[in-house]
Amino acid sequence: MVEVLFYPSLKAAAVGSERPVLADLGNFSLTRLLVNGAAMMAMELSPFAGFLLVRTPWLAWLAAGFSLLALSTSFVTARWWGRPFLPSLCYPLGSLLHDWFIIRAGILGWRRGGVYWRGTFYPTELLRKHRQHGLKVL
Repeated sequence: MVEVLFYPSLKAAAVGSERPVLADLGNFSLTRLLVNGAAMMAMELSPFAGFLLVRTPWLAWLAAGFSLLALSTSFVTARWWGRPFLPSLCYPLGSLLHDWFIIRAGILGWRRGGVYWRGTFYPTELLRKHRQHGLKVL
C-alpha cells in the first residue's frame, strides 16, 4: 500500500484547489462555477438537510435513508481501503469544505483575473487561449 499526503492542512488544500477550478469546472465563467458549486453542495448535503428540516414524515424517512446510505458508503469505502472508520462520519463536513473550496477558488480566480500555480501567475486569457488549442499550460 502506498500513501500520499496531498496537503498538510486545510489551508493548503484550499490554496491547492485554486488552480484547476476556474478553468475546468467553471469554464472561465464565475456564474457557471457558482452554479456548479451550489449544485454539488445541494446534491451532497440534501439528504442530511432533508432529514433535519423536512416536516413530511415519509420525506423525512426517505432523507434519513439516503443519509444512512451516504454514511454507509463512506464507511464501506474506509474499510475497503483499510482506513479508520471514525473519519468517515465527517463525510457531510468534508463535502461542505470541498464545495466551499470550489466556490472560493472560482471567486478568487475571477477577481484576480487568473490563477497562481507554483508561484507563477497565469492570466485567464492565457489559459483560455491555450485551452482552445488543446495545449496544457499548467
